[in-house]
Amino acid sequence: MKFFAYAIWGGLGICVTLGVVLSVYARFRPHKDRTGASALLPPAPDKPILSEQRWSQLVAMFHLRDCAIPAAAAQRVAWAHENLGIEKDWLQGEDSAMYPLLSFHNAIAKGVDFIHTLRQHHRSIVLYVVKPCGIPLAEDIMDAAAVLCFATPAGIPGCSAQHFYPVNVYWEWGYPPERVQCSQLIYAAMQVTHIEIKGVEVEQGDMYALLEGKSIPSVLVQNAPASWDPHNVASAGEDLGAVKKGMLAAQDLKQLIASGAGQGRVGADTL
Repeated sequence: MKFFAYAIWGGLGICVTLGVVLSVYARFRPHKDRTGASALLPPAPDKPILSEQRWSQLVAMFHLRDCAIPAAAAQRVAWAHENLGIEKDWLQGEDSAMYPLLSFHNAIAKGVDFIHTLRQHHRSIVLYVVKPCGIPLAEDIMDAAAVLCFATPAGIPGCSAQHFYPVNVYWEWGYPPERVQCSQLIYAAMQVTHIEIKGVEVEQGDMYALLEGKSIPSVLVQNAPASWDPHNVASAGEDLGAVKKGMLAAQDLKQLIASGAGQGRVGADTL
């Protein structure tokens, strides 16, 4: 009987030991397989300091061939970012916008503050009011829209390039809050000296690209003459009845402009 008891207990011990071994093996084998498989894969390529394709695109877009440009790739990235405001990720070939997000949707006070900040740093400023070709800004026209873009001289010796600041908001003229806020920003810019308000027309595709900060239409790069007058759409504000969220009353806007908008604190990091 003792023999059978020892045999039973011995068999149970072997089963338990085998179960533990199989459990440990099952836990660590996948990790080992993954490690081995990853070792066979080539290492991910390092992100280039500068995409030559993007650099050629930038030079062609802004006519930079006559500008004094650094030779080294890293210096070119820093030069384009500091002087033209181009995003470094875009210069490296990433699927990103050329320009940082600059949105004043439901934030007109922030937009006024940005205007004052620009004025503190530059004596020459242009606010482009961009609309689709041949489409008047009327409430009853579905495609009526406007996109705003500020511009200042880049300040590069011997180079006429501009530093652009696309406003990343689609001002739909058929949507009253957007229309009013657009009109208020134009009005605020009109009250500041040394800001030129210029209306230009572009194809809708170019307007969307400007809205998303992906490219600048050629008429802006060339600082072409105005093709329409945006002054008549400027307004200090209007009462939209039940629409209150994000809206700034006309009197509040005028007081904000007169006070200097907090001396331009907001938005200074985007210059």
